[in-house]
Amino acid sequence: MTQNWDITTVANAINVSLIQLQNWIKRGYIPISDAPGHGVKRTLTLNEAIKISSLKEIASLGVQPKLIAHHLKSLYSFSNEPAYLVIRRFPLLGVDGTEVYSDSFEEVHKVSEIVRESELIERLKLLPGALVINLDEIEESIKESLGGK
Repeated sequence: MTQNWDITTVANAINVSLIQLQNWIKRGYIPISDAPGHGVKRTLTLNEAIKISSLKEIASLGVQPKLIAHHLKSLYSFSNEPAYLVIRRFPLLGVDGTEVYSDSFEEVHKVSEIVRESELIERLKLLPGALVINLDEIEESIKESLGGK
C-alpha cells in the first residue's frame, strides 16, 4: 500500500508555502493523481512529493515553473545507483549559422532524461549548460523530513 501524506505535511517537509504548492498543482505544473472531493484534504504520494521538491529546486535557480513542469511527468530512479534529472539545452542558430547558447532558459528547446550516476560525467561533456538535479538526494531529504517513512 502506498503511503500518502496530507498536502500541508508535504508543504512543510519541502519548505514551500501551502499557497505556492496549491498554485503549482492548480496550474498543472505537478501531475497529481488524487483529486479530492469538496471539503476533503488532498493527499500526496512520495513520488508526487519528489516532483514538487524537484520543481522547487529548479525554480530556486530562477527557472519559471511553467518551463520545467513537463520534465517532471515521468521521474524514476534506478535500484542500484543514484539517478539524476538532466535537462539539456540545444543551441539556437546565430545569424551567421553558428550555434549560440542563450542564457535564457526560455529561449532554447529543452529535452530531459534520467541519467545514472555512472554515466553522468560522460553525458555532461556532451551537454553544455545542462541543468542537473540529484533525484536520490531529493528523495532522501523528503523521507527524512516526513519522518523516515
